[in-house]
Amino acid sequence: MGEELQMARSEEEGQPVLLSIISMSLYHRFIAESLDAQNRLSSLHLVITVVAFLSIYCSFTAR
Repeated sequence: MGEELQMARSEEEGQPVLLSIISMSLYHRFIAESLDAQNRLSSLHLVITVVAFLSIYCSFTAR
């Protein structure tokens, strides 16, 4: 019974990381589509992508 509770807790803690990874992949796809339309903003999109990925990575490793 205690092991099931621990597994449920670890699954709950893992959900925000999974959601952030999913949202990051969707955001990256949005960036790729907008890059085709506007190449002049490519450097800005790249910087935003890197910053978002680093913030997700830091929040993941901080646990």
